[in-house]
Amino acid sequence: MNKAAKIIVTIVAIVIFFIVFGLINAGRQSQGFHTPGILGVVAMCVLIAALRALWKKDNKDDDNKKNESNSSSILQK
Repeated sequence: MNKAAKIIVTIVAIVIFFIVFGLINAGRQSQGFHTPGILGVVAMCVLIAALRALWKKDNKDDDNKKNESNSSSILQK
């Protein structure tokens, strides 16, 4: 996935997070609570995990670079 697509998906994920977090807060405040509670923490963890998975570096690129730099076969060693 190219960098521009990752940026767009990140922005959309953050906007969706704010909408969900606002709904959680509104629901909790109508019940008399002043904090988002465990659902807010779960929503934040989901956002962090999703963004980390999205921006995680692909290991296939590293493997290809290692193989290209070491062009000799294992059998030749």
